[in-house]
Amino acid sequence: MENYLNSKVAEYSFLLDWLESEIKGLQTRNASHPLIIKCLQDKLGELRQLHNKLRIIGCLGSDKLVARAIPIIHDMEYQIIILTYYYIPGLERENADDIFIRDLVSSVKARCGLSWVEDILVRLDSHHAIFPAIPEIPVIFAPPQHTACTLDMAAIYHELGHDVFQRFKEIGDDLAATVYLYFFNLRQSASTMAPEKRKARDSTIKNALEYWNTERLNEIFSDIYAAYVCGPAYYFSSVDFVIRLGRNPFAITVTDVHPPWAGRVYACHNILVPSHKSDEAIRWIEKIWNAYTANQQKNADFDMFCPTALVDQLVDISIQNIQRLLPAAQRYSAPLQDFVAKEGDFPAESLEKVLNDRIKMLHKDPGRCAEWEKKAVEMFKKPTREP
Repeated sequence: MENYLNSKVAEYSFLLDWLESEIKGLQTRNASHPLIIKCLQDKLGELRQLHNKLRIIGCLGSDKLVARAIPIIHDMEYQIIILTYYYIPGLERENADDIFIRDLVSSVKARCGLSWVEDILVRLDSHHAIFPAIPEIPVIFAPPQHTACTLDMAAIYHELGHDVFQRFKEIGDDLAATVYLYFFNLRQSASTMAPEKRKARDSTIKNALEYWNTERLNEIFSDIYAAYVCGPAYYFSSVDFVIRLGRNPFAITVTDVHPPWAGRVYACHNILVPSHKSDEAIRWIEKIWNAYTANQQKNADFDMFCPTALVDQLVDISIQNIQRLLPAAQRYSAPLQDFVAKEGDFPAESLEKVLNDRIKMLHKDPGRCAEWEKKAVEMFKKPTREP
């Protein structure tokens, strides 16, 4: 083990020197992200401190101390992954399109209550995802077509929800407590039944409780958050995504960190304000969703694992946490209005407003989609647009 430790000390010595060189190069070439560069320099300083501890343990040669070196190696590896998988490649490849979407996402921060976010690094080279290991400067991944159209752009609000969940650990704790209490009460409410049936039922309840781990609570909270700040546009985006990809909304897949889509879509609809739920465009989306789900086979465990009563509680607790922890977050409640003008420019509106206007356009006049998308993107590229 001692030889292995010394080999890691030598490897990390070379790697940290390379990281220092890369960060210095980025500092010279990329002036758009001084806060990120400063953060990377701080991370490098932490890595050098850990490396020095590793070197000292290797020099002492004590078996007891060598055992303490393994957690240091684990910590160093994680910090190196943060730098080399996400931030350095993102800064290296950043282009004008990435910066455009970064500025667009940054424009929604205040309305979404993200007061702690100091900078955002966007990478238009993947499906929607976020790396929120440093909540103050998250890395957001998105598909490159966002520079040309607003299709699926509502999903960005879901990714921002992950940053909220990462920032406030109490959200996960509150949701986990809600799930535990729900299934505890369900177990206690069982009527008298044969021991064999009671044992089988308790086993299913136990599996359902374990199913709702932190990762799945993170996902459904991010849906709820996105529907809260983005409104019907995120609800429609979720329905559209499921249908386009041919997903079974009732599937319970233990290898997937996402809850079943039927529960997620239900949560998104649940959170809409009454005026949105009664709008003809939302009723149109509901009919589409109901027609699609009617032809899907329901998983035998769905009603136990993802009951509407539990989702209702998760929505309520999530809203309470959003309003308590993010008091500046604005719930989207603006009326869904038709975009009447067929000539001229878009008015300078928020991203949420444009995404919700898009629903009306698709419902009433889908033939205008190409023209509409072009004008929407042009409007956001104007330097005079409102934040």
